[in-house]
Amino acid sequence: MAHIQCQQVTFCYPNEQPLLQNIHFTVEPGQWLTIVGASGSGKTTLLKCLKPELTPHGTQSGVITIDGQSLQTLTPQQSATMLGFVHQSPETQIVTDRVWHELAFGLENIGCTQQEIRKRVAEVAHYFGIHRYFHEETMHLSGGQKQLVNVAAILAMHPTVLLLDEPTAQLDPIAAKSFLHTIKQLQQELGLTVIIVEHRLEEVLPLSDRIVVLEEGKQLYDGTPQALAEAVTPQSRLYESLPIAARVAMSRQRQNIPLTIQQGQRWVRTQITDTTRFNEQTLPTRNPLVEAHELSFRYTPQAPFIVRNFSCTIYEGELLAIVGSNGSGKSTALKCISHLLIPQRGTVKLAGKKLTSYKANELYTTWFGILPQNPRTLFLHKTVQQELFDGIGADKHARIQQYIERFSIQHCLQRHPYDCSGGEQQKIALIKILTHAPKILLLDEPTKGLDPHMKKELIVLLKELQQQGQTIVLVSHDLEFCAAVSERCAMFFDGQLLAIQAPRPFFASNRFYTTAAHRLTYPHLENAITFEDVMSRC
Repeated sequence: MAHIQCQQVTFCYPNEQPLLQNIHFTVEPGQWLTIVGASGSGKTTLLKCLKPELTPHGTQSGVITIDGQSLQTLTPQQSATMLGFVHQSPETQIVTDRVWHELAFGLENIGCTQQEIRKRVAEVAHYFGIHRYFHEETMHLSGGQKQLVNVAAILAMHPTVLLLDEPTAQLDPIAAKSFLHTIKQLQQELGLTVIIVEHRLEEVLPLSDRIVVLEEGKQLYDGTPQALAEAVTPQSRLYESLPIAARVAMSRQRQNIPLTIQQGQRWVRTQITDTTRFNEQTLPTRNPLVEAHELSFRYTPQAPFIVRNFSCTIYEGELLAIVGSNGSGKSTALKCISHLLIPQRGTVKLAGKKLTSYKANELYTTWFGILPQNPRTLFLHKTVQQELFDGIGADKHARIQQYIERFSIQHCLQRHPYDCSGGEQQKIALIKILTHAPKILLLDEPTKGLDPHMKKELIVLLKELQQQGQTIVLVSHDLEFCAAVSERCAMFFDGQLLAIQAPRPFFASNRFYTTAAHRLTYPHLENAITFEDVMSRC
C-alpha cells in the first residue's frame, strides 16, 4: 500500500482561479520525493495540503490519504505524530525560549510522560549534536542551528512522514549541504518518508528517489531524477534548476546525464579540451560613498560582539556581495551601516558626512532602500494592490506597474501578502523598495524563495540599476548569484570583512566556499566560476 497518495487534488483560494489542478501521485514508504517548479506554481500550497492543520483557507477537492486513511479523518494527535512539517523560515516554527524546551514542547502537547519526554529529547539532542547548545536561548541560535532544532523537535514525536518547505532557503551553502545529508541519513536509517519542496536542486536532485514537477498548478512530470534530466531541454524553464553537471553535459549528449559534481568532473576531464585560463576582471576606479570605521556591536552588555572592529568602504555605483556562514553577523553589519542598529563603537560616514547628521526621513527615503531578510516585516495592508499603491504618488504608479509586469505578480494583486508564496513575497518587497529609487540598495538574501529563472531576471535588473548609478550591497548565501552579479565579493568572518576581491579571484581561490562551476571544473579549467564560463569551453 502507498504511504501517501494524492488523487485528483485541486485547490482554489477564495475568488481566484484554481492554483492546483488534478494533482496525482503516490509515495511509497521510505521514499524521498522532491517537488519542484517556478515561484507561485503551487508547491508550498500542495505541501500544506498534506498537513491538515496547515491547509490554507479555500476550496479543495480530491482525496489525500496516508496508509489508506483520508487526511481529513485524522485526529490532531494522529496528524502530529504521523506528519512532521518543517517551514521555510526557522523563526516561524520556534515557539519557546530555550532549546531544551523547544525539543520537549511537541511531546508535552501529545501527552507523553515526563520520563518519555526526557528520553526522547536526550536521544534527538545527541543524534543532531544539539547537546552542545542544549541550554541556549533559541533567539541566539544561527539559522542553521534553528533549522536543526526544528527538525529534531519534529522527529522526537516519531513521525513516519517528514514534509519540508524549502528548508535550506536561509542556510549558508555548507550548512545547507550538511542539513540535506542529515535528512538523507534519517531516510536511509529510519525508513522515513521525505517530501521536500526545493529550488536549489544542485544538492537535492541526486538525493531524491522521485521528482514531481509543477507548472502553473498543473503536474507536468512524475519520475526519477535521471529520467527528468534526460527529458528536459535547454528551452524548458526547468532547465535552469538542474545541477550544473547535467546542464553542461546536455550540450553534447542526451543519455547518461551526470547529476553530481563527481560524475560531472569525469565528464569535464574527457570532453573539455580548451583549458585556457580565464582572465581576472579589472575593477573601475570609484569614489567612496559609505565609510564604516571600526564598528562593534552586541545586542546586550553581557553578550559577545557580533560585529567586531568592522571596517568597510562602499564605493559609489558599485555592486558589492557579502557572503559568510549563518550567524556570522552579516545582517547585523548591514543594519549598523544603515543606522537601523547603532553600534557601541566606531563611526559611519555617508557622502563624507557622519551618518548621525542625517534625519531619518532623508536617510530612509533618499539614501537607503533596505530589503530585510524577512520580507513580511514590510507588509502593512490586506492586499498586495494596497501594499504597492497606497500612499504612493501618481508619478510613481507607472514605475510600480512596470515592476509588477516584470516580476509577473499580476495574479497576486488581490491576495493578502501573507497568502503569497515565499518567492512572490520577495518580489513584492523588492517592488516596494525600488518604488522610491533610493541611492543605495541594501539587500539581505534577495534570492530567497526565487526560482532560477527569476534569479536571472534579478541579475539583469540589478545590473541595469547599477548602470543607472545606484549603489548596491547584498548579503547572500547564493554563491552562484553573487559570482554572476557582483563587482566585488567579500567574506564575513569573526565579525569582520575579509578578502575583498573581484568575484573571479575570490571564488577561484576558494575550495569550499565557492561556486558549483568552480568545483565542477577545478583543477582542469582554471578560474572558471560560472555556468557561462564552463559553457564557453564546451
